[in-house]
Amino acid sequence: MIFDFFIWILCFLFFNLVILLLNYWTFLFSSQEKFSKGELIGIPSILRQEIKRLLGGEYSWIRCLNFFFGVLTSWILTLLGGLFSPDSGNIPDHASAEVPNYFFQSILFLLILHLMKPSLKEIEFNENRHSFLYHFLSCELLFFLGLSIALPSITIVLWGIYHKMNFLFCLINLILCLSYAFYRLRREESISSSSTN
Repeated sequence: MIFDFFIWILCFLFFNLVILLLNYWTFLFSSQEKFSKGELIGIPSILRQEIKRLLGGEYSWIRCLNFFFGVLTSWILTLLGGLFSPDSGNIPDHASAEVPNYFFQSILFLLILHLMKPSLKEIEFNENRHSFLYHFLSCELLFFLGLSIALPSITIVLWGIYHKMNFLFCLINLILCLSYAFYRLRREESISSSSTN
């Protein structure tokens, strides 16, 4: 289990790197016609800039908490799938090719949360604008990023170690979840740039 977690951390960090770099390069190519070599391949400075942009501003600790909560939710969903799966012998239940694992580790739960989010925000926004939940729901981007990057990372690592889940499912789930993460970042970028104009 420790080996699985170590491999997951590497995979999770790699997918975070890919999403942040794609977001930066998309912004760079759409906003400038000429750029220096450092702007294109200065990965450490690009990562610092992107992380500062995501976590900066007021309530940065809530943003970090949202990201952590998204990652924690992905692990809870994974283990919940294993809880509802029948015993699979010598591999962990959450790594077996059972229907509950395919459901809880797929993009479906992410999309359900995406559709429920406006209702949750409206309920809390009407109640109390100074509560913790109000600020937590106002910074939901990092929750969805944590969830949409951690969930396919877990699935792809479980496939890589145990080879029980369908690879095509893992690959399509990975592409869809990372596309959703990229969509959320680009959407946030367009909302913040339109509000400054």
